[in-house]
Amino acid sequence: MYAPLGPLLSEMFGTRVRCTGASLGYQLAALIGGGFTPLFAGGLLSASGDARSAPSRCSPSSAGS
Repeated sequence: MYAPLGPLLSEMFGTRVRCTGASLGYQLAALIGGGFTPLFAGGLLSASGDARSAPSRCSPSSAGS
């Protein structure tokens, strides 16, 4: 996904705000995408009660169980 991201972000903004717009868009996406990971991990940990079983609930192999 990183290869098309540079040209996409640079074409979305004009030359006067290109650096700020591309950086702001990239950083906000990283914040939203990765910012909730600790919240979900904490929820899985509190629901399972065992730190070793929480990652197994996220794996595709345990989707049916």
